[in-house]
Amino acid sequence: MHLSIKHAEHDVNFTVSMGITEYHNNDTLENTMQRADNTLYQEKDSGRNRVVSA
Repeated sequence: MHLSIKHAEHDVNFTVSMGITEYHNNDTLENTMQRADNTLYQEKDSGRNRVVSA
């Protein structure tokens, strides 16, 4: 995802990469966060500036 904002006659560019997952019953916070982190790096390895869910 890409966003460009004009500020003081300059374009400020932002890019966002996200790894998104859902909480599974009886899952630990650590496992949930690890799954989201793995998904984030999968996304970055496949081209960046995208959203990937697991």
